[in-house]
Amino acid sequence: MQSLPRPTDTTLTVFRACVGSIGKRTLRNKFAKIEQEIESASTAYEQLAEISELYTIPSTKGVGKISAKQMSGLYNGQMLRKDTPGRFFYEKILASAPYETCPLCVHRSVSTLDHHLGKMEHPVFAVTPFNLIPSCWECNKAKSHHFPKTVGEQTLHPYFDDIRTIPWLTADVQHTVPAALLYRVADPAGLDPVLRERIQQHFDLLGLANLYGTQAAKEMVNIRGLLRTTHHADGAMGVKNHLERMAQSCSGPDLNSWQSVMYRILSDSDWFCDNNFG
Repeated sequence: MQSLPRPTDTTLTVFRACVGSIGKRTLRNKFAKIEQEIESASTAYEQLAEISELYTIPSTKGVGKISAKQMSGLYNGQMLRKDTPGRFFYEKILASAPYETCPLCVHRSVSTLDHHLGKMEHPVFAVTPFNLIPSCWECNKAKSHHFPKTVGEQTLHPYFDDIRTIPWLTADVQHTVPAALLYRVADPAGLDPVLRERIQQHFDLLGLANLYGTQAAKEMVNIRGLLRTTHHADGAMGVKNHLERMAQSCSGPDLNSWQSVMYRILSDSDWFCDNNFG
């Protein structure tokens, strides 16, 4: 997962922009009456997210006299829909993902906003910027029916969790023809057990083992010719040195990218380096 800077627009700013573009005056006034609840809930959200306790927020059927369906409609009709004032904030959050890459899987392109806490279960956060994460369609769908009941069942939150310096991703070389990598969550010394549980939950729910393994398999095919040439000229040690340089280069931008882990693990494998490229 990739951490992101928190949105700078307040919940009330976004909420008022969305409500202000509602056509029916009576409905606008009805939404205006829940401003205080929206603001208070947003403050509580940020405080609980800081200590990884968003799972303690109970689900509700609405906010004041506004139903969950109406809050969802506010997001869909006044923020998701193009040519509405709320769309400005939607696109601003979407653009916050570096290189337009989903921060949840750090692989596919962003195409939507994911409600970290679902808008039908937690309608008060339907347009809360802290609750809206730029994501790819696949990650958004994978999370759509996930309702954590314990701290360890929570997926990682790009605005509040930062694991960039923790070597949490590793892989095992499968001695097959062609060779393959099986990605898994590592257990580095000093890693908080609860954080590791959350990383594992995130990893499993989003199917990252399969996603990363598939990409690694493609990359290993792409570099096979170069590795053969290197092995012919400099032997297993030449292959190892090349893979180590690639691992170092890829680790700079992201210690836990599937690429940096792939090159590091392959460079450590004497079996792979000794001409077992497939």
